[in-house]
Amino acid sequence: MTELVMSGAEFKAYWNDAEVWDDAESEDALISINGTNVPYFEIEKIKDTDVIKFVDGVHYHMPTGDVTELAEHAAKWKETQADTTVKRKILLEVNEEDMDAILAAIKSISSAKVIG
Repeated sequence: MTELVMSGAEFKAYWNDAEVWDDAESEDALISINGTNVPYFEIEKIKDTDVIKFVDGVHYHMPTGDVTELAEHAAKWKETQADTTVKRKILLEVNEEDMDAILAAIKSISSAKVIG
């Protein structure tokens, strides 16, 4: 199984992308949210800052019958979203005592903003 971790924001963008799901569906989708396996999730309850890991499932393209591991399919989708000329998002974990310094450093960059 391909290992793929996304932020909640990335996962929602993938899950809500009409081109991804045109004539397709997921089967046996299992993700973990912040380390807890969640077999049934509500996309609108996922926070942008959640850490999403694909645990199991497939992407099934109905017209062709193509079946792709869900993590692999999402990874390919993610690659198509990467464009170095556009803004990129990162998910960062930091100790509480370092938070002020990290926020100050991020805010000192003119094109950066803190989302969550």
